[in-house]
Amino acid sequence: MLDLMTLLQRHALSDSVALRSAEQKLTYRALWARVADAVAWLNSRSETRIAMALDNSFDWVIWDLACLRAAKILIPIPPFFSVEQQQNVLHDSAAQLLIGMQLDTDLREVVTIERIPGKTGFPAIFKLSSTELQARLPDGTQKITYTSGSTGQPKGVCLSADGIATVVTSLLDKLPSQLHSRHLVVMPLAVLLENIAGVYVTLALGAEVVVLPSPSLGLKGASDLDVEQFINCLKHYQISTLVIPPALLEVICAGVEYFGLSAQQFEFIAVGGARLATAQEQRAMDLGLPIVVGYGLSECASVVALNDISKARPLGSVGTLLPHVSGQIRSGELFIRSPLMLGYLGDEALAAEWLATGDLAHFDESGHLYIDGRKKNIIVTPYGRNVDPEWLETELLTNSVISQVCVSGDESHPLRALIVSSAERNEIERAVQGVNMKLPDYAQIKDIEFISTPFTVANQQLTGTGRLRRQAILSRYPFSMSSLEY
Repeated sequence: MLDLMTLLQRHALSDSVALRSAEQKLTYRALWARVADAVAWLNSRSETRIAMALDNSFDWVIWDLACLRAAKILIPIPPFFSVEQQQNVLHDSAAQLLIGMQLDTDLREVVTIERIPGKTGFPAIFKLSSTELQARLPDGTQKITYTSGSTGQPKGVCLSADGIATVVTSLLDKLPSQLHSRHLVVMPLAVLLENIAGVYVTLALGAEVVVLPSPSLGLKGASDLDVEQFINCLKHYQISTLVIPPALLEVICAGVEYFGLSAQQFEFIAVGGARLATAQEQRAMDLGLPIVVGYGLSECASVVALNDISKARPLGSVGTLLPHVSGQIRSGELFIRSPLMLGYLGDEALAAEWLATGDLAHFDESGHLYIDGRKKNIIVTPYGRNVDPEWLETELLTNSVISQVCVSGDESHPLRALIVSSAERNEIERAVQGVNMKLPDYAQIKDIEFISTPFTVANQQLTGTGRLRRQAILSRYPFSMSSLEY
C-alpha cells in the first residue's frame, strides 16, 4: 500500500486544476508549491500540536496537507461546535498553535497569547496559552478528530497517516478507474468524511475539488439551506461528485424534478451520516441519480462500508465492507475488527481487537450490511416491544410537510413524535396517520407534540452532522399531557 503523501502527490506536477473557488483556481503544481511554503514555516516552529479553525477554503486544504507533510499533529475544530466544545477541544488536545479565525471571538482572546507573523497570504496564526498537562497521545498520531457526539463532550479520536491511507486506498478500489470528477465540498472540512472521502480521494484521482464558503452554497449553519442557491451552485460548477447526508439528497431529487438539474451530470453521489429511507433511495434511483450509500465511524477513519456504483445492490443496504475491514454481528450489534484509530486522546493505546460500534446491524447472504439503529436509542414500549426511533423518524420525514421530528417513548409512555413543521396541524396529522397505516401496530405514533423552535446546533439539539441530540431534546420537551393523542 502506498503511504498517504505518495497517494496525494501522484499528480503534484500536473497543470490540471486541483482546487477551484468562485474567485480563483489552483493547479496541482501551484497547490503543492503553496503546501511547501506552509511546510517550511511549520518546520521553523517547535510546536507540534496545531489546531485549525477555518471555514471551507483553499487554506484549509493547504494547511491540512502541510501538517501531514511536516509530521505535525492537526486538530481540526468543527465550525458547528459550541463555545464550550471549542474550548474543550483546545484544552483537551493541548494545542499549541491556532490557524484561522473561525473561533468564538471572546474565547480566542482568552486562549491566544499573540498573533504570529507569517508569510504574505498565510491565514491568521496564533500562539496559544500553554497547558501544563499534555494529554497522552498514542505513537504515530497525525490527526485528532473530534466526533460531533450525540451526548456530552466529544472525544478526540487519534488517527495515523497510515490508517487514513488505508481508507483512501480502499475507496479508490471501490470507485470506477476512469473518473473525471469535479467534487463539491459540502460538509465542513473538519468532518472526517468530507476530508477523506471527499478531498483526499479526489486529489488522489487527480480530479478537481470545488471549495466554497458555506454561505455561497446556500448553507446557513448546520441545518438551514437556501434550496435554489444550492441547486444553482451544482449547475453552475457542473458538479459531478458529492458526499452528502440524506437531507441533501432530497434537495437534489427536487432539483432534478423541478429545477432543471440534470441527473446525468453526476458520476456518483455518496450518501451517509444518517439513515436513508428506502423510499428516498428508490426515488433517487428512479431519477437516474448514481447514488452510493455508505456507513462509517470516526474510530475507523471514516468509511467502513460502501455500495459499489457499478453493481446492482439491494435497497436499504449501506454496502459491503471495504477491503481492509472485517466485521461480525454479536447479539445484534456490529463489531469491527482492528479499527484504524490508535486510541482516544488521553487514554491508553487501543488494546481491544474488536470495536463495539453501538450500531444494531445485520448482513444478508451476499455480504451487504444493513444498519438497524443505534443500540442505545432503542425504545421499549409499554407492551414490551423494541422499536428503533430512527426507523420511524425516517418514515415520517419522507413526507414533505414534516421538517424535523424526534420520536420518543418508554415503558410508561406510548410512542410520541415531536414535530417541527410550518404546515397546518390537520395536514401534519394526516401525514402521521398515513405513515401509521404502513407501520405495524406496535410501532405506530400515538402522540404528537407540535413545536415551533427547530432543532439546531445552536440550541444544542443537533450535532454538527445533523443527528438528534436526544437527551437534550427530551430534557427540553419531557413527556406531558399536552400532546395530541390518537
